[in-house]
Amino acid sequence: MASKDLRYFLELSYPVELVREDDGRFFARNPDLPGCVAEGNTADEVIENLSDSRALWIESRLEDGYDVPEPDISVHSGKLSLRMSPSLHASLSEMAKGQDISLNLLINTILAERVGAVAGEKSKSREDFRALVQVMVETIRDNALSSSAAGVLGSARPQAGASSARGAGGELVQLDEYRKPLSA
Repeated sequence: MASKDLRYFLELSYPVELVREDDGRFFARNPDLPGCVAEGNTADEVIENLSDSRALWIESRLEDGYDVPEPDISVHSGKLSLRMSPSLHASLSEMAKGQDISLNLLINTILAERVGAVAGEKSKSREDFRALVQVMVETIRDNALSSSAAGVLGSARPQAGASSARGAGGELVQLDEYRKPLSA
């Protein structure tokens, strides 16, 4: 089998994340190539800079004998296997039954409402992202518990548009501060 050379990797289509910074400049990266980043004053300029950066990044890796990752082309099927405690499962099932909808639709709606509040946004750090996930989990748990305790199954829906969460250090993180990716 022939070795994959620079030309091979440069012909691959790597995904690009493009972000407009607060100062109006642009930042771009190839998520599949750790550390392959670029900046520029315009979207076109940063994409051109990223192309140069990608070529240098790949060339350096090949020269030093390291592997070069190929683009991740995984497709999400929309199916997910989820484990939860039996009590949470029972509470969610009761909520779904009380709203006359399937358990799948209930969980999908709860997740969509919570994630939709920050769709397309990136956290400033992994800790902030984990804090957001924790808020989602607590909302599901709290809604399931309050719905069972109150006996009012249809009133315990999560609120869409949450504007803050707790960071890793307990500080309040405003979700509207998250960077919004632009389409390339």
